[in-house]
Amino acid sequence: MMHPLNQLFDFLYYEWMNDTEHSESILKTALSEPPIESTLLGQGVLLFMVSEFIRKNHRVEYLQNPKVQAIVHVLLESWEKDTTTLLTLGSVYGGLRNINLYLKQDQISFTLKKMKAYVFENYIRKGQLCSNIEKTQTNPEMLLVCVPFGLFEPEDLVFVEAVKAIQSHSHDEKRTETEMLLLAWYYLDQGTHRITRDILKQIAEPSSLYQLIFKKLEALGKVNERFILHVPYGNGNRYEPREDERFPKQIKVGDPVTFKVIAFPLKMDDPVVLVCKDTKITGKIIDQKYWQFQAGPFRAGETISYYFHFDNTPDVLTEIFKFEVSAEKHLHLSEVIGIQFNKPTVTPKTTASCSETSGVLQDHVMLRTNDLVLKFQIGDHGVLSLDASMLNTDSIKWESPPKNPLISLEKGAYRLQLNLVTNAFEYTQADKILLKATDKSWLKYTQNQGQIMTFTGEFKNQKEKFYGFGERYNALNQSGHTPDNFVYNQYKEQGLRTYIPMPFFTSDHGYGLLLDTTAYSTFDMGEKNPDSYSIAVESSEMALKIIPGDFKTVISENARLSGYPVMLPKWAFGPWMSSNNWDSDDEVRKQVLKTMTLDIPATVLVIEAWSDEATFYLFNDAKYSETAGGNAPKYEDFEFPSWGRWPDPKGLVKHLHDHNLKCILWQIPVIKHISSLHHLQKEADEQYFIEKGFGVLNEDGTPYRIPEGWFKDSLLMDFSNQEATNWWFKKRQYLIDDLGVDGFKTDGGEFVFGRHLKFSDGRTGSDMRNAYPNAYIGAYYKFAQQNSGITFSRAGYRGANQFPAHWAGDERSNFDAFKRSILAGLSSGISGLPFWGWDLAGFSGDVPTAELFIRATQMATFCPIMQYHAESKGELNQDRTPWNIYERSGDLRAITFYRYYANLRMNLIPYIYSEALKASRTGLPMMRAMIVDFESDPNTHELWDQYMFGENLLIAPVINEGEKARKVYFPEGNWINFFTGKEVKGPKNVQVPASLEAIPVYAKANTIIPLNLGDTFEWGDTISNELNAYKHLCFRIFGEPKAVYSFEDDLNTKISIQIKKRAMLEIEVDSNLKPLCLIFDETVTKLKVNGVIKACNLLAFETHNINIIEI
Repeated sequence: MMHPLNQLFDFLYYEWMNDTEHSESILKTALSEPPIESTLLGQGVLLFMVSEFIRKNHRVEYLQNPKVQAIVHVLLESWEKDTTTLLTLGSVYGGLRNINLYLKQDQISFTLKKMKAYVFENYIRKGQLCSNIEKTQTNPEMLLVCVPFGLFEPEDLVFVEAVKAIQSHSHDEKRTETEMLLLAWYYLDQGTHRITRDILKQIAEPSSLYQLIFKKLEALGKVNERFILHVPYGNGNRYEPREDERFPKQIKVGDPVTFKVIAFPLKMDDPVVLVCKDTKITGKIIDQKYWQFQAGPFRAGETISYYFHFDNTPDVLTEIFKFEVSAEKHLHLSEVIGIQFNKPTVTPKTTASCSETSGVLQDHVMLRTNDLVLKFQIGDHGVLSLDASMLNTDSIKWESPPKNPLISLEKGAYRLQLNLVTNAFEYTQADKILLKATDKSWLKYTQNQGQIMTFTGEFKNQKEKFYGFGERYNALNQSGHTPDNFVYNQYKEQGLRTYIPMPFFTSDHGYGLLLDTTAYSTFDMGEKNPDSYSIAVESSEMALKIIPGDFKTVISENARLSGYPVMLPKWAFGPWMSSNNWDSDDEVRKQVLKTMTLDIPATVLVIEAWSDEATFYLFNDAKYSETAGGNAPKYEDFEFPSWGRWPDPKGLVKHLHDHNLKCILWQIPVIKHISSLHHLQKEADEQYFIEKGFGVLNEDGTPYRIPEGWFKDSLLMDFSNQEATNWWFKKRQYLIDDLGVDGFKTDGGEFVFGRHLKFSDGRTGSDMRNAYPNAYIGAYYKFAQQNSGITFSRAGYRGANQFPAHWAGDERSNFDAFKRSILAGLSSGISGLPFWGWDLAGFSGDVPTAELFIRATQMATFCPIMQYHAESKGELNQDRTPWNIYERSGDLRAITFYRYYANLRMNLIPYIYSEALKASRTGLPMMRAMIVDFESDPNTHELWDQYMFGENLLIAPVINEGEKARKVYFPEGNWINFFTGKEVKGPKNVQVPASLEAIPVYAKANTIIPLNLGDTFEWGDTISNELNAYKHLCFRIFGEPKAVYSFEDDLNTKISIQIKKRAMLEIEVDSNLKPLCLIFDETVTKLKVNGVIKACNLLAFETHNINIIEI
């Protein structure tokens, strides 16, 4: 009897080759064998083959075969009797899962659910999947549970760790060729084709499994008996290029050029050669991975043709590739041949023509050279627009250049001066130089076939510090760094890479700068030359806006230009609950019960693992009849079985709402590629999606599939196509109409690879790499607005604040990642993204220590969004809930301290909401670097480990393990400890105690903090998650505020408070809400409120006393 795995490999090979005669012969032979002789492994494999044959050949009569029905019965009844190896379970799972695409039996679905849970409970050790139940082995045969059986997917973390262990022993002499081929098969499915090819080269005797893998690889265009691969632009990944690209991509005069190719076979005695300009060039093999060649430099304007071939077999060659050598040119104002401007009003300071002596102009001036048009314009608030573009119109009436080489443009205190002789310019505000260019080649551009490809502007660095650039994890001040703008999914340890780049900075020299583009750009902030900084953009135009003002002015003006932040509903500012492990109704309800029982408030619950992980709009275990891809489901189309993971989705969302919890569901913008598991509705949707052209397209019009990374080979939704967008959301409309969900966690968005991709609205991959997240998330935000909902996203670009809120992506659970997240939050705020949060204490790896969890909780309490979250399941519970941190660490303070700070967060909602309203109206961040408020104090310019939360609270998180005190810098003025009432007078550094119970939090003197307090009036004491009414609305008054304080909220509350100091403290309060309370420190015993003398009540607490009065 043939071993069932060999039988499987033969069968799959013939099926792939569409040789139905041979595959059916194997199937019939297997079905004719006595069932008594078959192991569970054999029966699982046989059932899998039957289901594959039915799926590919539409031979549903096999469902009626008595042997098939008997196997299904045996596997359902007996799978738990042989659980010693993961392979056996995987084969049973794959067979039952695939056959149930047609049988649709509840018992099978329920069994599959049990099997998956059993594997997670019994086969994982230290975050790694094992091949035996004793958890001592990772044999290569276990790879089959992923490919083809589909018990796991290639990107599942526990499986990835197992593959690493198997790969580490791949050169073991005891490994059989079949075991090596299983590894090759996995990497073929996972997308690392180089490893697959390397393994195939080591196989001496090709088998049916070898042939299957080879033919699949060949179908992908990744292998032949002999082949050479060269993709000059690769996938367009700026950070992790392929091994068959050309460098650089845009080749200028003087550039040496590096060519890389992948060849099969890869041998020094079978060399590949480069033929460039009819000259043969030899190369070398690098790391046994690829060939590398060097050529150039070349002359400007040359069109270079090149190709590769095997030296021994010249007929095995690539296509002919071409590139043109770009000429890098410099703007020379002395070459200006035309000028255009608005005629100024004649005043003592201006003249009617720029050709007169003074050369002072108003409004704008445009200069023309043979190649360029350069436009300068001083706009509102002194914003200088500097636009450079290719000359493409003759409709403008140009005048001759002025006799006087000095051209000035003025508006109020702002003055731009250009020198047509020296090529210099400077922009000043009241004689203070804001921006200056003195280098004769301050504006460079490259041309290729007459088209401008890039612009680079270089400006004087006046010993400046530079802040912003979007969400950046490496530093607050980017002086000496080169941040670029390329939306990217960097899984952990981001450094300068980011999900949310923005081409904007603000300088400590009294101005900011915005580059108005979605194209790739780089900002070299003095890394190459500390005396200057340069901005380069890969575009045919460069549009800069120079914004005068201090930090607050620049940030607010950037909001005016880019869009003011859209306000969040109040519930978004309460504590959030989230975990990827909550994959059932029972689990979600258990977490809700736990947080309520422990008296820990929350206002939002995120459900990530709710869908079938195929369509991303159907609930797991839901029963339904598949329909044509163009149809949209209704809630009544589904049956939600009682045994399923989600027996009552509508009831669950109602349950959340009844407990004052909003419900957020996870989403991703792809039609997922599934190679090992099949999903009939997903396949129908995919067919319709492709037929209608709803996805992003390749340059040749074929459907674009994500070429690397997360969701590799999946189709990408094109949200610029309105018909496609309507189709996409109609399939999800029941989530809004029937369930009443409150928003979506819009994950991903970093999937655009390739500069020539085509979008429905005419934009290309170059345009959309950075713009795609906003298009995707903006569509979801509009969709969620039907329920006044929100989106919660990790990717974005300039304008992302129109679709709040955002979080900082994927980070480890350690103190270093904690520090990096603070930097990300501060830089995001400066860049115009105020409604931001992070996975407190990280989400990746083993759970954080209790200390890290508590310290992160304390910081997150004073962060725009407060959320804990955990990644997928492992051997042990990975949840970042306070109760699980307690279970894992044994430290009860994880619960008690989290409860205190979650309640404190609810206390602070009136303050947080007030500050959020200000942010939405001004663009100023909620979580703001110290320099934003105290720019005149140079001691604040490099501070990043403390920050202001809103206008009035100074937060100094404890970010080092074991630290019990930390240095805090207090700017000028008095500062009152929020918890103890003790006062510090700045400016000075103070070593402040910081026990695990509390971090340094100080209120600015002479300010008012609105709070919602419980019946004890002690902050951090029990308070509900009710947001539609106050328990006790209180105003904590620090010192003697001079200005009239105004308060408003989403409940139409309007309150103003004015403090007047005469013989005794006098306060005037105007409020449409009664009662409300005023809180003072213990020295205020009585005061006059609206002309009436009132006595205060003293309340004594463990760490402080307060006086309170109700009015």
